[in-house]
Amino acid sequence: MSDSEIKISVIIPVYNAKKYLGKCLDSVLAQSYSNWEAFIIDDASTDDSYKILSQFAEKDERFNIYRHNVNKGPGHTRNEAIQYATENKGDLLQNYKEYIVFLDSDDWIEKSYFQSIVQIANNEKADVIFVDVVQEDEFGNFIKNECMSLYKEKDKDTIIRHQMTGKLPWGGWRKAVKGDLITKNKINYSSDAIGEEAIYSFKLLYNAKSIAFIEDALYHYVIHSNSQSGKRDDDPWGPASRKMEEYLKEINVYNKYKKTHNSFAFTSLIVSIYRITQYYSLKEAIRKSRLSFRRYQRDYGFDIEKDSLEKRISFLLPFARFNTVLPIVLIAKLKAIINSI
Repeated sequence: MSDSEIKISVIIPVYNAKKYLGKCLDSVLAQSYSNWEAFIIDDASTDDSYKILSQFAEKDERFNIYRHNVNKGPGHTRNEAIQYATENKGDLLQNYKEYIVFLDSDDWIEKSYFQSIVQIANNEKADVIFVDVVQEDEFGNFIKNECMSLYKEKDKDTIIRHQMTGKLPWGGWRKAVKGDLITKNKINYSSDAIGEEAIYSFKLLYNAKSIAFIEDALYHYVIHSNSQSGKRDDDPWGPASRKMEEYLKEINVYNKYKKTHNSFAFTSLIVSIYRITQYYSLKEAIRKSRLSFRRYQRDYGFDIEKDSLEKRISFLLPFARFNTVLPIVLIAKLKAIINSI
């Protein structure tokens, strides 16, 4: 198959992104590979985002722009864009190949990104292609690299388990996916405000026949000083963890992944404790954290797959095993203080 026969469908959900949107869309226009189409949904922005999108649509007809009258959230918006990108493809030639690529509206991509996906697609026939990521601040200063390609020698089962817990970060924008893998298996995002990509990522990898990696940091993930939601959420990962448990039971693989899911639930607990220490006094944080810890013990216990935990989470596991919450709260509180300085 020649390069030109592969279509890149890039999905960009937008909400109040006028400050960053131009750079994001310019990076799509600058791609060295030309067979792409963008499906962009403005999720009821209240700034000038839609005006900017309209201007880019006038520049290039490959930008397909849609708009919500009410805000529906990132999961719903991405699912809708997937439908736009994949609909009416059944009558195309049998050798037609489409890869779905996600791009957040405040991020940007190197000009060789689409071309690199196409080269890997042709060489390795991969269903899922991970890409290395550069984390940078809003001023373009380097923070760190996310080397997804460290997993290139790992087997599929390890990749699935580490992605489930977030040790291998979720994020639809960290991977390109064959369009028919999504449509044939009816894969979509959950409606959760945080963690909407957890089950989506599991479904992709579970159904993928082959996984490949781009060993270049071609995606720039921009972290903003005000990026954390203003909404207080004591348990941001909890809903995603519980939905993952329900889904694993639904497809009859819960016993296979039980220890991994326990690791996911424990990670969710630690994330919750860290949030609680940010929102409440020390006394109240201890009280709330103990309640959360008791619920975790009741529902899951410590039959945990330690290898699937991030190091910072694994470090706290001994305290939890000894039924000691106070050190975890104090460590979290200290970290919050340091980060605020």
